[in-house]
Amino acid sequence: MDLDAIDRGSVALPIAQVAAACAPIVERTIEALGSVMRDPRRDERDTVEWSELAGLYVVGGASAFPVVPRRLREQFGNHRVRRSPHPFAATAIGLATFLDEGKGYELADCLTRHFGVWREAEAGRVVTFDPIFLKDTPLPRKGGAAIEVVRRYRSAHNVGHFRFVECGALSEARPDGQIVPWDEIRFPFDSSLRERASLADVWIERVPDGGREIEERYTCSANGLFEVTVCVLGEGFSRTYRIGRPSGAAR
Repeated sequence: MDLDAIDRGSVALPIAQVAAACAPIVERTIEALGSVMRDPRRDERDTVEWSELAGLYVVGGASAFPVVPRRLREQFGNHRVRRSPHPFAATAIGLATFLDEGKGYELADCLTRHFGVWREAEAGRVVTFDPIFLKDTPLPRKGGAAIEVVRRYRSAHNVGHFRFVECGALSEARPDGQIVPWDEIRFPFDSSLRERASLADVWIERVPDGGREIEERYTCSANGLFEVTVCVLGEGFSRTYRIGRPSGAAR
């Protein structure tokens, strides 16, 4: 530590001693997160479970201090903690915009990773990946309409098994880089299965009659929450799922 500016010379401190001194501050910061993590679609008294958290985007000079990312990963898991490649710039831009609103600057959030779903192709001979929301897709402004992607096709099976993932890059249309699994959901294309509480034990079979016409409607809100509504067109049957933690529970 260089203290020449105050005529104190240089001081060397063991990193363990520095970490121990800063640990209470880091813990108070993590506790403060709990008071701001609230889902607006729930009762105002309910907080979001940490298992539902898609990720923490860490900015600022303190993000380079080893104690901070280590403690965050212990609390939230390795795949949920992401440090900005420009931690100082992110803070500086945010402060400049906040302090000088009259200049007309606007900040727009965007997705930092690709999000998509695995599916079968070539009559089940191969598994391929369909990107749904691409990396760098701009998010809607606060209060604005969610961005939407709609897919339609004819079902080839009695049950739709959707396996969602996010990834940092695509290589030859397949996920590459850091790949993080999201929810898996099962949707009953076959009408005889729609009253079942769970489809986990149902054998997935190809249907001989060409299946049903299906629509998937994906939305991404301003705060980065994904939902999908799967609908059997012409039959009036649909279910909506929030895509996040590995639960796949329909609402």
